[in-house]
Amino acid sequence: MISGVLPTGPGTLLTPTGQTHGRAISALTNAIQTITLLNNAVPFEIGKGVLAALAGILGIVMELAERCQMIALVVWRATAGTPEAKLGTAVRRALLDLKKCVYLLRQEPLS
Repeated sequence: MISGVLPTGPGTLLTPTGQTHGRAISALTNAIQTITLLNNAVPFEIGKGVLAALAGILGIVMELAERCQMIALVVWRATAGTPEAKLGTAVRRALLDLKKCVYLLRQEPLS
């Protein structure tokens, strides 16, 4: 694995079956199910609309998380076992850009 380019440490994705991804998907699934149950119990149409919109947004977030997991899997497969010095400059630059994007996604709230 690449030591200087991809993030390391607790909670980071080092293999295609990272625990962080599983916890995130589980939390999103539980939140969506809870919102759906609440939506069925709310008697007001405006409340139902807000809850449905919230469940839809969380569904989009879950889809994005799945796509990010796929990107991580592709990167892991392409770089596993390859020393950083043996990767081409373009690959190292692309991985650095990917690392920056992931960092920004973690730091900046969605607007």
